[in-house]
Amino acid sequence: MLRKAQQQSLRQIADLIDISHNTIARWEHNEVVPNKKNLGRLADFYGVREAWILFGDEGDENLSMVMEKIKSLSDRDRTLILTLIDNFIQSDTAS
Repeated sequence: MLRKAQQQSLRQIADLIDISHNTIARWEHNEVVPNKKNLGRLADFYGVREAWILFGDEGDENLSMVMEKIKSLSDRDRTLILTLIDNFIQSDTAS
């Protein structure tokens, strides 16, 4: 976990990206995922890609596998999947 590896408290990160420390704790316990805005803030702060925040070390391999599968879909199915992913990422249900 990036935060712990850099010896940062929940409150330090919360203050830096302007959210509550309870929200970060919920992310870390996989209760919710960050919304697109907060995901971008975290990625920018740590200097990593958003996928790394969501999936960690395994993210690159898993993301590549998923993207290859998506590429092999029909145009219609690919559009549906990418729209679903986009809507999920842009959702503000988990701040």
